[in-house]
Amino acid sequence: IRIAFLITGHTKFAPDRVFASIGNSYLHSDVFNIDELVAVAHNFSVAEIETGENILHWREKLEVKYTELRGIRQFHDFVINRNSGGNTQLQVRERCDSGDFKPFNI
Repeated sequence: IRIAFLITGHTKFAPDRVFASIGNSYLHSDVFNIDELVAVAHNFSVAEIETGENILHWREKLEVKYTELRGIRQFHDFVINRNSGGNTQLQVRERCDSGDFKPFNI
């Protein structure tokens, strides 16, 4: 499996444009509570907006199941391989053009 993430600040796709539009609208609006913020965001949405009740403590739920991968945020290109013995290896590199993949120890 190969996953390549765009570099922060250099993304130019639809979600970025939507968040930029919401942010611009927010700057020119009187927003004093979450309901007013949802109303601003709703102008740019065709989907339902999550109120936060279900995602309020998402980090706590994930900490029970997953280990923090220290240093992982500096990488944007990932390859995940499984060998014939069933072992999985994560390989990383900073960018798509930054040379060979290197093993990342989990």
